[in-house]
Amino acid sequence: MIIALLSEKYTPDIGGLAISTERFARLLTSAGHRVHVFCPTSDLSPSEKRTHAHRGISITRFGVHKRVNDTLVDWFELIVGEHERSTFDLLHAYFVTQAGFVAAYTGKYLHIPSVVSIRGNDIERAPFDPGKFSHVKYALQTADGVTTNANVLRAKAKAFIDREITLIPNGIDTEIFRPITRNTLLIEALGLKKDDNIIGFVGELREKKGLSTLLLPIRRL
Repeated sequence: MIIALLSEKYTPDIGGLAISTERFARLLTSAGHRVHVFCPTSDLSPSEKRTHAHRGISITRFGVHKRVNDTLVDWFELIVGEHERSTFDLLHAYFVTQAGFVAAYTGKYLHIPSVVSIRGNDIERAPFDPGKFSHVKYALQTADGVTTNANVLRAKAKAFIDREITLIPNGIDTEIFRPITRNTLLIEALGLKKDDNIIGFVGELREKKGLSTLLLPIRRL
């Protein structure tokens, strides 16, 4: 199967969406599918595009415009043009707001099935922006399939449109993430005692990550 994967971020862009999109692309490739990623970037001039291959994945980045609608037009025309050469079997959008709208609309235009994956802020924040709401709702209504990775996101999406939304929880690679013994060298380097309780945080230092929930009680203690 030849899959066009649309995302607003892709590595080496910073953030969870970029990392998750690349991981998803690699998993699809390892399952035997051909994946072509389409991603906007501010590193290129408007309407400029560049394509390269990485780990068996074809990645096309194109420059964004100041006006979002001009960027979406370029995204649409880019996929339509590439479809004439590659003949995509599926359009998959990883994030609803812009990618989801383009995938759902392009899919209807080309008569190709489309899938939209809800990832977080695309359903928790974007719908409250009048400029983004219509794109979100169209994507949810029009896509042939909708997936998400959390029950709360599915519930919020169903408040906009009552349709089947497939829940696919994030997986964990147990070869990487597993219980290990305490790193005594690290404990000593941090000036801690061996029997101290240690709490770690891994993630972006952003409010939505909930770090304040962790730090405020610690301060009181």
